[in-house]
Amino acid sequence: MAEKLNKKRVFKTGDAFFNCFQDYLEDCAEKEKLPNISGFVYFARIARKTFYNQEKVYPFEFDLINSCLEDETLNNTTQPPQIRTLILTNKFRYANKNEVISENYNNNVNENYDLSKLTTEEIKQILAEELELDK
Repeated sequence: MAEKLNKKRVFKTGDAFFNCFQDYLEDCAEKEKLPNISGFVYFARIARKTFYNQEKVYPFEFDLINSCLEDETLNNTTQPPQIRTLILTNKFRYANKNEVISENYNNNVNENYDLSKLTTEEIKQILAEELELDK
């Protein structure tokens, strides 16, 4: 039965999956391209869905590939920082400091305090504590 399943698989082993990705990385290095999932699926001649299905079959290699893509995005100097930031934000869920502080501040204030019942001094005290600012 296992042989039957392997015949239908694009990559017969996890090593074959990862080796194909490494070949893609070498191709990107030669052409000074930023590695990405779209480029890999084109290089490997597989559907995007097939790539994502590898997570079920070869979870370790799938995780390695995604970690490698993130690392390549972080450390690639051939692409403009704006492109890398966009990828990190959308694909890898990076957030800038202002977004995190704003989100935490809004959640804390909205969920924990009814500001309409507080004095100005109490509000300043709460803000100082929440934002860890000196008075």
